[in-house]
Amino acid sequence: MDARQRESALPIALVLVALVTLTALAAFLPKASGQPVVASPTLAATAGDESPSPSPRPTRTPSPTATATPTPTFTPLPPIIHIVQKGESAGIIAKQYGVSERAVLEANGLQPDSIIRIGQELIIPRPTPTPEPAATQVPPTTSPASTPTVEGAALAPGEQVYTVESGDTLSGIAKKFNTTVNLLMSRNNIKDPSLLRVGQTIIIPVGTPTPLPTPTFRPTSTPTPGPPYPAPALLWPPDGAVYRGEAATVWVQWASVGLLAPDEWYVVRVYRGGQVVGEGWTKANAWRLPAEMRPPADAADHRLTWEVLVMRQDGLEPSRGTVLVPAGERRWLEWF
Repeated sequence: MDARQRESALPIALVLVALVTLTALAAFLPKASGQPVVASPTLAATAGDESPSPSPRPTRTPSPTATATPTPTFTPLPPIIHIVQKGESAGIIAKQYGVSERAVLEANGLQPDSIIRIGQELIIPRPTPTPEPAATQVPPTTSPASTPTVEGAALAPGEQVYTVESGDTLSGIAKKFNTTVNLLMSRNNIKDPSLLRVGQTIIIPVGTPTPLPTPTFRPTSTPTPGPPYPAPALLWPPDGAVYRGEAATVWVQWASVGLLAPDEWYVVRVYRGGQVVGEGWTKANAWRLPAEMRPPADAADHRLTWEVLVMRQDGLEPSRGTVLVPAGERRWLEWF
């Protein structure tokens, strides 16, 4: 082959080499599928990418416990001192403070015919307070399915029915159920308590406790009845009060025990060194210690102890009697 033929054959060889190269490359390239190639997603690791912590379980809040309302207590107050003005009398002053004229006179050691002066200082005893009852919670009640009746009378919740037995009396039934004859007669429309009959049914009023079984042995002695009133509660002054001088106003006060009968009196007894040095009879709930009860100035002991009793008067004058209610407590003061 001469030089001209070699030159003409060279381009053809180059074309063939290029075709072979392209064919080989095409065999290694991926085939087109008409869909875009999407890389597989990879979850990015985050700090602390562990299994999730369990949610905390809620805790139950306990229901608050109901607190009982405390019973209010009475705090004694100091005495009231009134200065007499023009035109005033003991009755006018007593009405102004809501107390009785007799209480004002006795608290100041005066008589009904005593004359009070303008500018005179009078002790006004405070009325005995009545504490208000504490509020009570009423438990819910359920309506009964049916209300029993006794001889046409419907029973209230809590009431009981008793059948009269041989030998029963209305007073005996009342005592057995810790109630009164009047309540039994009123509840059962009984006109004559002596006309009970065996087998008769009686309603025991609500609020009376169920009696305990009656013991077979009955004592022959009659129990002594208790006092008709509670012991007077001392209010003023507090223990350890100190008074100075013969002109000092020393008065004591206590809570009323109720309406006293005409022959019943409060009696204030004052002691010094264990001996009675005097006493005062009064219908009021306050009493002023007279100056003669003050211990002598040179006495070694200036302590006075006092108490209040309730007595029934024997005779015409309130100077001696029978103790109805003994003193429940004593207090002391010092008078120099």
